[in-house]
Amino acid sequence: MDKALVLPEIIAHFGQYLSRKDLLVCIRVCRSWKAELEPSLWRSFSWLHPKTIKGHHFRPTMGQVRHHAIHIRKLTIELDKGFSALFLVPKSSLLEELIFQPARSHPFLKPVNKKVDRMWRNYSSLIRNHPRLQKIVFKSNSLTIAKGFMEALQTCPNLRTVETAKCIFSTQSVRAYLKACSKGVVRICTEMDQFPPDFVFPQDLTFPALQHLDMRVLEGISITTQIAWISRCPNLVSVNWDPNSSIPSPQFCKAIPTSCPNLTELHLFINNKDADLAMMLGAIPRIEKLTLSHSRFGKKSIEALERHFSTLKDINLQGCEEVKSAMVQKILTSCPNLLSISAETLKYEDVIRQPWVCKKLQMFDVGLCIETGDPRKRKQQEPEMYLGPHRQVYERLSQLTELRYLSVCSSIVPYFGNSNFIKLSLEAGMGQLMTLEKLKFFSCKLALFEAVSSDKGFECVEWMLQHWKRLEVLEGTVGMEPDRRTKIMEMLNEHGIRFLQFALDDDEEDWEGDIYLDEILYDTFVEEVSIDGHTFPLYGGTYFDDDYNDDDYSEGYNDDYVFDDYEGPGDDYGGGGVAFYEEYYSL
Repeated sequence: MDKALVLPEIIAHFGQYLSRKDLLVCIRVCRSWKAELEPSLWRSFSWLHPKTIKGHHFRPTMGQVRHHAIHIRKLTIELDKGFSALFLVPKSSLLEELIFQPARSHPFLKPVNKKVDRMWRNYSSLIRNHPRLQKIVFKSNSLTIAKGFMEALQTCPNLRTVETAKCIFSTQSVRAYLKACSKGVVRICTEMDQFPPDFVFPQDLTFPALQHLDMRVLEGISITTQIAWISRCPNLVSVNWDPNSSIPSPQFCKAIPTSCPNLTELHLFINNKDADLAMMLGAIPRIEKLTLSHSRFGKKSIEALERHFSTLKDINLQGCEEVKSAMVQKILTSCPNLLSISAETLKYEDVIRQPWVCKKLQMFDVGLCIETGDPRKRKQQEPEMYLGPHRQVYERLSQLTELRYLSVCSSIVPYFGNSNFIKLSLEAGMGQLMTLEKLKFFSCKLALFEAVSSDKGFECVEWMLQHWKRLEVLEGTVGMEPDRRTKIMEMLNEHGIRFLQFALDDDEEDWEGDIYLDEILYDTFVEEVSIDGHTFPLYGGTYFDDDYNDDDYSEGYNDDYVFDDYEGPGDDYGGGGVAFYEEYYSL
């Protein structure tokens, strides 16, 4: 059985499931492993500006790229690099995903410039010569899309995903774009695109294969036309819609439920009143995933949502001022199939009233609020008086044994010192969370700062390392003391756990210690993480699958160049070359 691992087919098969970090380790084993696993490093390739390593610019030669082009499945190029990418055409016949990134500067990209015409011809040829393409992503800096480019998309028989951002469509190109998307495309994302002001949606155009439609802040296209677009998708499952305004709820309720009977996922960023939201929630036959963050979701909306409690799997109500703690508790006690919940606040008094029924929950992102009186008088109180509520809340959390993502503190803190968030200490009952064996992401924000300030934070971190064997990310604040921060980082790094420094937003509600975070850490503050290829906010509404296995959290493994240069000091297996890979990807 052990000999199976020396078979080239087996090695290559496992390689496609490994992260780049693991691949770099495996190609050191022997020549045969290196030969079979190296192609996996080239599956995703970026034709961008040269990367700098220790002051030197590195870019693979055209010969190196052409040699490995047959392994490329995902290609990212800048908008002014189309001519160079054409050299890959004869070799990269298995290309499945093509991403066009905005050029860092393209002063020559003007509608009448001959270079632009040549660029569009190059891009069109690139698409026509890759019939296996399944995904096209075009991100522009206010560049007018050529009609010929969109017509080239119509020649892709396997095209399933089309994403555009900050593009300008002419009357001719927008019709070609819609026609290309109507031929088997499953997912459309259009973000901050500009449509012609005289655009009228073609009456005879439908999108029978479309299941996911993402429309965000579009210009030149009316809300009525956007509703018409949604209604032309009879098999639509999910809509992510930010019209940058409110929407006419009667028109929505009249058109969408009957036109899209399979619609079960609503992600709306609208400014409608509570009554309007209730009307829309009542009109949709079945809701499984719902995002209404920063909306006016309130009493009427929660009443309308009750009919969907049995099917609700995911809900995001972050930033909703009218969402009360009792509403969050009602969802937790009434939705047996809930997998993910994001909300601002849940009070201790509501937590203990009734047991939660959502035993399948994988993501819990709610700020737990525990009022235990004046902190200055705690020393005069019995421990049970102020620690008892914390222990009860931890006991309730310990029952959510399927959790992968746990965030227990709100991102909104009125001022530092009024710490009514859950206490992070073993004395307060944190040890009960040893049942969360599947936990991968834990966020405790300012609670960690409070714990570290009393030196109990180090004990908590040691406990996490001992009991949460699958933990990959810890988010929190450790304050301004470099020694404490260094100690925490060393503890986490030793176990391969990434630390995210939590920082408050720049506004009047910041506590004075956040000045340090704003000035020193703001540029490195990460607002989102990526898992299984899905990017979502740290307070988002996405749950984790059991089978994800790679190191997607790490920022150091971006899709960039890989190299064919294995010359240099090292063992017979090209140790010097492997070290060069590692140095490159560790940036």
